[in-house]
Amino acid sequence: MRPKIIIHAGMHKTGTSSLQKMLADRREVLAHHKIWYPGNGVADAAPLLNVKRADWTETALRETLETACRQGAETILFSLESVSTFSEDSFRRLTDALHGYKVLYLFTLRHWATYMPSRWAQYVRRRDSQTLGQYVTAALQGDHIDHRLDLPLARALGSGKCQVRAISYDWASKKPGGVLNAVMRVMGFDDALRTTLLASAEWRHRTPDRAAIETVRLLNGVLSAHMGLPQNDNFHAVLEDRLVDVPFTLPGNAIDRDLAFRIREIGDCTLTDGGIIDWPDAASLLEDYRGCFPGLADRPFFPPVDGKPLSSWSVEWPAIAGDREVQAFVAGMVPVIEQRLADRDAIVAQTRAGTGEEAGSGTRERLPG
Repeated sequence: MRPKIIIHAGMHKTGTSSLQKMLADRREVLAHHKIWYPGNGVADAAPLLNVKRADWTETALRETLETACRQGAETILFSLESVSTFSEDSFRRLTDALHGYKVLYLFTLRHWATYMPSRWAQYVRRRDSQTLGQYVTAALQGDHIDHRLDLPLARALGSGKCQVRAISYDWASKKPGGVLNAVMRVMGFDDALRTTLLASAEWRHRTPDRAAIETVRLLNGVLSAHMGLPQNDNFHAVLEDRLVDVPFTLPGNAIDRDLAFRIREIGDCTLTDGGIIDWPDAASLLEDYRGCFPGLADRPFFPPVDGKPLSSWSVEWPAIAGDREVQAFVAGMVPVIEQRLADRDAIVAQTRAGTGEEAGSGTRERLPG
């Protein structure tokens, strides 16, 4: 019999990086239990699973699966949160490419009150420039998965022959072993294996200082304008089922301390408190998928939220665009970003040459960071 395929699809900001690090570090332990996990973790999973990428091919995915089969794997495991952002069509493409295997998509969902501020910060670190308030408003106005947590479940279920399971991040966090333990339990890992893996687990990618995120947000806006690129493309790319046009990912140590301090002085003058993000109507949309949540029974999808008001800056990037030091910083980052993108374009061209596909002459396609 062919091995089963488990695709841990996120969502973002639900412990995925911690899980991926743990699995990659203990790959030999997984192999002993006949569980195949890619050698380079996410770096290997992204080109194999992310059908949005210009270098994605079904052939490469099928060849990798066959290699895992020959190595005696009984379970083939991937973890890639980008899968949770797929449209119906993208999910179908991936599920179709996995024909002949028993496929399980596994999602972890987190209450909006903590999920959305954390996800907004992630968008900002990579590319975007909208305020937290603007982000929340934009997510509510359309069928964006950051608000419609039911959409990834519906799209996966509608993609073809597969199983779909989901975990409540908030309930799992209250139990021994937390989210990582809950995810592995649904994956079918026995008690001994979970205990072994959890012994070396580390929690990664905590949201940095809010002022640092806000500073990057404003610089992202100036950089986008300077390069003639659209604002907030990371957020919009998820909505439109495509890759972000240009991921900036500005390194924090590249921002001069004095410049960061001056920007913070401007931002702190616009500090405002917002309400807790809580939308019962959105939670009710998950009711049709209650059967996807093992052990949830008749409990609410998330426990009651007891959070603090959300503090954020209301200032927008034009307020700092005319500053000479800001302009100098942006000018210095442009060649760095352009080189990064040139390297990625070279990978796409090499992949297309290897498959005999001719590179298109339209908009340049980007590989994710």
